[in-house]
Amino acid sequence: MAPQARRARSMAAHSPDRPDLAERYAEEIRALAAARLRVACWLAITLVPVFVALDWVLYSEVIGLFAIVRSVMVGINLVALLALDTRAGRRHIVPLSLVEFLQIGFGIVLMTALGGGASSPYYNGVNLVMFAAAVLMPWELPISITCCTVLVVAYVLSCVVWTGVADAHVFIGNLFFLSSTALITVVSHGVAAGARRREFLQRVALEEAGLHRDHFLANVTHELRTPLAAILGFCEMLSDYTPDATETQRGWLGRIHENALTLLRLIVQLLDFSKIEAGALELVHERVHIHAIVAKVAEDIRAIAGPHGTAVDVEIGGESPALIGDGARVEEIVTNLASNALKFSDGRPITLQVTVGAIHDEPWDRIVPDPGFNAVGRSYVRVAVIDRGTGIRREDLRRLFVAFQQLDGSSTRRHGGTGLGLAISARLAAAMQAHIAVRSRVGEGSTFALVAALAETASTGALDVTGREASNGGAVATGTASDSVPAAGDGAQSALAVLVAER
Repeated sequence: MAPQARRARSMAAHSPDRPDLAERYAEEIRALAAARLRVACWLAITLVPVFVALDWVLYSEVIGLFAIVRSVMVGINLVALLALDTRAGRRHIVPLSLVEFLQIGFGIVLMTALGGGASSPYYNGVNLVMFAAAVLMPWELPISITCCTVLVVAYVLSCVVWTGVADAHVFIGNLFFLSSTALITVVSHGVAAGARRREFLQRVALEEAGLHRDHFLANVTHELRTPLAAILGFCEMLSDYTPDATETQRGWLGRIHENALTLLRLIVQLLDFSKIEAGALELVHERVHIHAIVAKVAEDIRAIAGPHGTAVDVEIGGESPALIGDGARVEEIVTNLASNALKFSDGRPITLQVTVGAIHDEPWDRIVPDPGFNAVGRSYVRVAVIDRGTGIRREDLRRLFVAFQQLDGSSTRRHGGTGLGLAISARLAAAMQAHIAVRSRVGEGSTFALVAALAETASTGALDVTGREASNGGAVATGTASDSVPAAGDGAQSALAVLVAER
């Protein structure tokens, strides 16, 4: 416990107002040491029996004793592996690792003594043990010094007390190399421990800076919506109550309204994204009948396209299926996908299609998040948005859901936006335990789909943004989910929250 206490004091000295950092650092070191010790045990179990061949060549007369020593070493390594799966073993992983390396070192020292002491070449095995400790184990200086000192002293005692020193020159040479390896091991552990502490503190600082950034964005973007709402309202009032305004003046008001609405959309995107990243967005986990949402989204997209714009078709087969999720966020995701299709359709028709089936009934190029084996045997509602635009290259699919990235990031790109639409949609879908699927062919168009579990196959409740079910028994979550996007069917206000997705 002393090394852990020293680590705790060291971390507390770097951050006196954050005592939790010491335990977090100690837990990370325990996890790292456990992984490294498991590797060391398997290496020992593999290599120790192999060296029996060397015993046979050099010390055939005592091969039986050497075999017993090596069997004991392998047995202790097996016990150490079993201990790694126990709570006590994981809690005291650093002392366990010290015992593990010392027992191997003692076994090699014993074989060195049986093989002639100072004249035996097996002292190199002690070098190997210290070298392995330097490479594998995340020890602090006290543990490293203890291990190296005990092994060097054990070698000296075995040569001096047990077998005697027949050739002082050989003994001194061996001791010199052992001491040099011990020094290198101790220095390497000291340097590595300092680097780990600095990396840990820098990582914590970056994590906290990211949280502060997310909270700042969430607060600022929320406050920015109030003056923008006023600008939009006064623009509409000026248009309604100034009948004598000229066409030029009405054009100016229209431009102000259009740009304010665009800015509001961007702010809503940033608000959603920052709340998701900060873990401050809660979602309702309920039955959502998808037909009404798809019909509403289709009407909104037709309104955006205009009377002479892109045709928007709806294909719904069978009864209205219900999925599990947050109705407002489902509408937001479908709107994102439909707006994206409208933007890239080049005037060709787009289709909103609702089907029910397994997630892999159709050949998707990518599904996020990966459904894995959980999708086997489950039925899903697929809300697909199909466009016949330019399509997406296969090598660009991996960049689709990365925040603030667009496939065309050049200054001459045809379509604007922040690159947040698909990133937000993917995160919202994941929070609702749903998926976004995509397939695309260059020159033929793309299909993006929200894939969510049928209501009959999932439970209801309230979700936070990580997808964990809250304890409000299925009631509407009282967090900030409604701050950024109005509920489905909210009429004029929901039109202001249309998020334009990007590829």
